Amino acid sequence: MNPELCILKGKPVKDSSAKKNVYFAIIDQDKTSSYPLNFLCVLPKHMNTSSVDTSTFTKIFKEQRIDVARKLLTKALLTEDDPRIKKEISNRLKQLTPKPAWRAHRCSEKHHIRVKTF
Repeated sequence: MNPELCILKGKPVKDSSAKKNVYFAIIDQDKTSSYPLNFLCVLPKHMNTSSVDTSTFTKIFKEQRIDVARKLLTKALLTEDDPRIKKEISNRLKQLTPKPAWRAHRCSEKHHIRVKTF
């Protein structure tokens, strides 16, 4: 299997105030050279580091899912020209980096930082 990232830009819906959507599809270059015949799965926006993740991407790449996603996104970041797509790629790469743990002074247990947005 020779996975590659295919980035597709969607058109905004008239009723939606959202910007154009960006879709990240994983394709297999060994199958054929034309999309969608070589489609494998969609790269999920949020990847769990736990083993409970049930996405198709996780089913295909299993334990290597974080490394494969990081490799594909890094390669796409170097070749992409559109600044909006580069920003989306950077955001997804940030989500793949583990959050630092900190120790509480009183209980000395490791806690993960949670950020609440209002």
